[in-house]
Amino acid sequence: MKKIWIVTVIVIIFQCGSVYTMVFNKLSIKKHGTPIKVRVEPIDPRSLFRGDYVILRYPFSSIKCEDVGLKERETHDLKNIYIVLKKRGDMWEYDRASVSKPEISHEEVFLKGAVVSDVFGYSGSLSIKYGIESYFVPEGEGRELEKSRERKNMDAEIYVDSKGCSLLSGLFVKGGEVNFGK
Repeated sequence: MKKIWIVTVIVIIFQCGSVYTMVFNKLSIKKHGTPIKVRVEPIDPRSLFRGDYVILRYPFSSIKCEDVGLKERETHDLKNIYIVLKKRGDMWEYDRASVSKPEISHEEVFLKGAVVSDVFGYSGSLSIKYGIESYFVPEGEGRELEKSRERKNMDAEIYVDSKGCSLLSGLFVKGGEVNFGK
């Protein structure tokens, strides 16, 4: 009986530690990261099981294979890719891509993305996920945001830390921050 309690306590400590680590990592990105604003591209999937949310796609969610020195339909073992963004006016835009951590100037940031497929498609581009593709909203609010996104009136604020980790912190429609009952 004593062993069961010891195992239970160890499992509870491990679970609490895991949750703490996830929360701490996100808070660390927001505290120490650089806030950037990027354009959002239209995409229209819908799920009844996840509640109201908006799926976001960015101009750098897909890059050309030649940007990282690979040929179309070439197999590869890339797991991660790094996208360098450069500030142009109020927005940050795609500048270049790299298969290794890039050297950047003080006017640039980089995002670390996960490669979605292991073969470049026939389009000659590579799909990348950054973990900032979903934005959850209060029930009934998702449809209006989707309309704004489809009209290309939406931007996203993202915090990026020195390791390329990113955190989606807000959406902007026509330059104004989206607030839900704040």
